[in-house]
Amino acid sequence: MADLVFNDPQATGNQTPPPAAPDNTPPGKAESGADAVPSQTTTEPAALPAWLESLPPELKSNEALKAYADPSALAKDFLDIRQKYEAVGKPPENPDQYDVKLPEGMTPNPSAISAFKAMAHKAGFSQAQVEAVLAFNAESGQAMLKEEQAKRDEWLKTADEAIRKQWGADYERNNAVEEKAKTAMAQAEPGLHEYLTKHGLDKDPAIRRFFHLIGTHFSEGTLISFGERMRPPVKGPTDEAGRLRIKYASMGDK
Repeated sequence: MADLVFNDPQATGNQTPPPAAPDNTPPGKAESGADAVPSQTTTEPAALPAWLESLPPELKSNEALKAYADPSALAKDFLDIRQKYEAVGKPPENPDQYDVKLPEGMTPNPSAISAFKAMAHKAGFSQAQVEAVLAFNAESGQAMLKEEQAKRDEWLKTADEAIRKQWGADYERNNAVEEKAKTAMAQAEPGLHEYLTKHGLDKDPAIRRFFHLIGTHFSEGTLISFGERMRPPVKGPTDEAGRLRIKYASMGDK
């Protein structure tokens, strides 16, 4: 039997070295265990346009000027802005120099006009811009008035249809009685009559029924007149001036 021979690693120089241990170092870690420093990319500042180099430092660093590649681009933009500015005009030296013209039929309000001038001057409005604002306000106001008038016309139409439906065949007769009461009111209380007419309230079905009721009492003689404030007649003793004397039980025979 052959003898088993065990080689002594220290006795021989041709011993095969053992395989190296796997490297389990986490990514980003140095061999010493310290955190690895990530690589940093330094962005160089963008080069200034060559024409800016001749400007003073306070202008050379201006971000708005850096947008222009050359002086001709800056000059073109400047002339375009100036042309627009001259077309609009510059604001006056003080608010009182604005010429505020109101649309025909509008009653001026001095305090409101003064406040508008102050606001416009603070905002840097030119005369042309003030006129544009006033024109827009007038147009929008007229549009609102037309819309309100259309709504009122529709309401009047609906109100007339409602009272005609309610009175039916008696409409003409009831309307005549109603108009009689309105005429009496116009003579006795012109202010009230004007208010009702101005606001279209005299066309309201409820108001018309009310005047019809009053007119009916006129016809029956149960009311004196609007001139007498529609008081029912009261009978009793009067004084020398014809005024009604009021007597209470506590007064005795006095």
